[in-house]
Amino acid sequence: MRGSYARSDGGGFRWEFHFENFTVSVSGPEVSYTETINLSMTCTSTSADASGLRCDYYADYSGYDNRTYRVTEVSVSGGTSSGFNVSARVYDPDYGYTTISTVVPVTFNCAGGRPGAGRIIFEAEGGATGSIEFISCSQYVVTFNGVSNTYSWE
Repeated sequence: MRGSYARSDGGGFRWEFHFENFTVSVSGPEVSYTETINLSMTCTSTSADASGLRCDYYADYSGYDNRTYRVTEVSVSGGTSSGFNVSARVYDPDYGYTTISTVVPVTFNCAGGRPGAGRIIFEAEGGATGSIEFISCSQYVVTFNGVSNTYSWE
């Protein structure tokens, strides 16, 4: 594992870390497996309060099922006042890539840190589509292939 942190004179920062062949093993009477992770993450901000935060992330990991999964092109940007934008691609060896992106920035201005507004969409390589829309501090709407359901946090 490698990592670094640097502050700039203007109050911003750059933080990065890397895991190379990081192994997690679980052994018990009913289950036993090992996962290997390769991960790289870099976050930068132009201000000390992280309002201009942007993070980029990449990871490969071997699952307990001996298949290799991948998370690439992860980007998180924005801040508490403007909301956060996210985009990523997730790879499954059987189903291919799924792309995730923000259409409306997600704000976390509700009790318990819950999101109160924002919309995230996803599109799978096989044609499946969906979204999660945060419509209030107490409800969100999940849509999958055109079928929507409204849920409450509590």
